[in-house]
Amino acid sequence: MFFIQACQGEMFDSGVLVHDSPIDQPSYFMVPNYADFLIFYSTFPGFYSWRNVENGSWFIQTLCDVLDQYSNKFDMMTLLTIVSQKVAINYESRVPNDLTMHKKKQIPCVMSTLTRLITFLN
Repeated sequence: MFFIQACQGEMFDSGVLVHDSPIDQPSYFMVPNYADFLIFYSTFPGFYSWRNVENGSWFIQTLCDVLDQYSNKFDMMTLLTIVSQKVAINYESRVPNDLTMHKKKQIPCVMSTLTRLITFLN
């Protein structure tokens, strides 16, 4: 698992207004070389990744909060979906002296080749 807090470009997201287990398997089997990778990027490719000078990045702060709060209740993909929802909805840039950077949004991006659910023990 990799969690990457970094810009992936210079574009800004202005947002959009919205209204409103056990399976029988053989004992041995082949898996692809790139199976079971999980990469969670702070932002979508090509876009800016925001941070607060006092509180740090929106992405890392939210990721830590969600893991602290819910890691014993949900699998990893559900946790990452919660992080994405919170970053997308709860944050908006505030740079009133630079309108190109003011009132912008961010959405994290997951790249997964997981072949099973990841859960944490209590």
